[in-house]
Amino acid sequence: MHRARAALLLTAFYPDVLPVLEKHCLRCHRDGESAPMALDTYEKARPYARAIRHAVLRRSMPPWFADSKPREFANDPRLSDAEIDIIKRWSDNPKSQGTPRAAVFTEAHLKPDITFAMPAPFHVPAQGTVDYQHFIVPTNFTTDRWIQAIEVRPSA
Repeated sequence: MHRARAALLLTAFYPDVLPVLEKHCLRCHRDGESAPMALDTYEKARPYARAIRHAVLRRSMPPWFADSKPREFANDPRLSDAEIDIIKRWSDNPKSQGTPRAAVFTEAHLKPDITFAMPAPFHVPAQGTVDYQHFIVPTNFTTDRWIQAIEVRPSA
């Protein structure tokens, strides 16, 4: 009886964990994005199983800085208790992979209306201290605009 119950609690990466990562994490945690590691395959995520567990249990990932106590937000990226439990169970036995499949990620967040580039590159020296920098990026807007989101993508 206990063996059957334990088997039901095993969680595999592809059928159980990847859907959670697709929904909450791959916006940043995929190749070419802002996070320091991609988590879109078992091979990429497996070395970080304990770190992923720690981050979701602390609720530091995915980041969410709004005070949700007075109300709920439609775009709240935080994991549910059930999703956290999935990550926790998988990290307890990260050898469980499941049948591999490609991650599916759709750009569910806003597409930019406009993008800007720095007028000139700023080179950061390999050593030493860099004084505070203030960059002005011309927008060429002729009227005031409401900015709903901004993303800064540094290059190499």
